[in-house]
Amino acid sequence: MSQKDWLMLLVPIIANGIIIFVLQQWVSRKIEHINKRDALRDNVFKTFWEQSQAYNLFIVKMIKEGRDNPHTLINNIYKLKDLTAEMIAYYDSNPSDLKVVSSEFDKLTASWDNLAKSVSDTFGGASQTQNFDVCLQAVKDANLELSKAIRKKY
Repeated sequence: MSQKDWLMLLVPIIANGIIIFVLQQWVSRKIEHINKRDALRDNVFKTFWEQSQAYNLFIVKMIKEGRDNPHTLINNIYKLKDLTAEMIAYYDSNPSDLKVVSSEFDKLTASWDNLAKSVSDTFGGASQTQNFDVCLQAVKDANLELSKAIRKKY
């Protein structure tokens, strides 16, 4: 074989090797970028789910303590308001990741608004503790639906 034959044989092999190496590097970087994005999204979902679970546990604790000692109700309502504000702030700071659970979150905030109205009615003079219990249960149910949606999407 002459030198020309060797060049005709080796040049395409080397060129193909270089092209494959470049494509492999490009695909690897794309996959790495996607994995980082997914890890961030998973972290956002996990944190939001943990907040949802803590919120649910507090509501259960609040219902139990409210039955045992009704005087703790006002303090627990303020704590629940703070937990709700934290969830809303976290949701608002991560809208692009959490938009997939927006309808469930909107239901939770609507039920929270109803609960807040019920609290103002109850402590504003109108005795509607039954309405308060129903609204609190609606908040709990909406939060459970949100937790289910987060787990489904996660």
